[in-house]
Amino acid sequence: MNLSANRLTIFGLGYVGLPLALIYAVKGYPVYGVDISAELVRDLRAGITGHLESYRGRPIRDVLGECLSSGSFIPTSHPDQVWAASSNFIVTVGMPVKGDRPDFAPLERVCRTISRGLKKGDTVMIRSTVVPGTTEEIVLPILENSGLKGGEDFSLIYCPERISEGKAFDELENIPVLISGIDQRSMEQGTKIIKMISRVDPVPVSRIKTAETAKVVENIQRDVNIALMQQVSEFCAKLGIDVCELMKGANTHPRVHLLQPGPGVGGYCIPNALHYLAPKASETGTDISLLTLSRQINREVPKKIAGKIKLYFRDKRQSGTPSKLAVLGIAMKDYCSDDRDSPIVHIIEDLTGSGMVVSAYDNWVGTNYPFQEKDLHLCLLKADGLLIGALQRDVNYQQFKLFKSLMRENPVIFDTKGVINKSEAEKYGFEVIDL
Repeated sequence: MNLSANRLTIFGLGYVGLPLALIYAVKGYPVYGVDISAELVRDLRAGITGHLESYRGRPIRDVLGECLSSGSFIPTSHPDQVWAASSNFIVTVGMPVKGDRPDFAPLERVCRTISRGLKKGDTVMIRSTVVPGTTEEIVLPILENSGLKGGEDFSLIYCPERISEGKAFDELENIPVLISGIDQRSMEQGTKIIKMISRVDPVPVSRIKTAETAKVVENIQRDVNIALMQQVSEFCAKLGIDVCELMKGANTHPRVHLLQPGPGVGGYCIPNALHYLAPKASETGTDISLLTLSRQINREVPKKIAGKIKLYFRDKRQSGTPSKLAVLGIAMKDYCSDDRDSPIVHIIEDLTGSGMVVSAYDNWVGTNYPFQEKDLHLCLLKADGLLIGALQRDVNYQQFKLFKSLMRENPVIFDTKGVINKSEAEKYGFEVIDL
């Protein structure tokens, strides 16, 4: 395999696919990026992306612009143009969950597209998180509809991504990934592709199904850990204990790694993980009630927080006008632009559905919500309360003098992140409530 002799093609240019395509491109391996969204492709060709990534100090927009100018990255929504120039195909298209059931359609559609152009000697690598068994039971048969035989005529690899949004480039280079293939040649081909961008060797796994399950379990263990800490946090609040201090102390133990509780668990990866495991658990009659309970606990957190806010204003604010709540940060987690399944958005929707006025500030999230305000001052103006949601780097959360000058009398801060200097805020007349 000579990657320098032809372009890699990456299918899916989202939060995984775009950084992956660009890191190959900056390392000297030309890339086609294919995405079904013509609008996304137009934006990328114009050098526009809302991703909050940086590569060795350079913002992703700069990296994108350089790769476009050099021709090392070509985004397209027309896959038929890539077949002749490419023999290595990487799939990053996700598996959405609808009604708690995984939707195989996007992955199946991409595999059917690849099967139309698949040639002898080609390599296909799946980097998506999938239901265990998907690569061999669904992907392989679709690719073999090309008339070619997997393991004889083409290589097939499963190598799940492990990146966190905001750290994608660094983690693509420095975190070891699991890799498995349908035969030894596939493993060798896949290892070469990974080592083109990674400083560390991939971790070989004997069976594809093992690698698929390991990736799902990696996500589920975080769901379970956070659910544990959500309940510990409630216990601490009733006992008058600082949960952040508790975590800091407990995590000094070398075999303890507690994750921080918060307003809920959002995004694409962790909330979906249980639903990738559930079909096979049902098929095999395996009890996964602990995992199901953990997902339920985390899913209910936004509703609980909204309930506490509504109760506060009902008890404390007896005026006839609806209370106004300002919200800082609506992304699904700190320091990112992704708002998929954002717990903060769920909280806001619950509050507005109950008649509360909500104004939210987050200039990194591209979705245009009716409650969104592009100006921080207008967001805070005449607000009765302030909810600290997802953290963003362009906000100073300790500027209490500014907050107080814009908000109404006797304001309250609801802190879901433990970032507010409570004693300092109280000097300016704020009541601070940890959620």
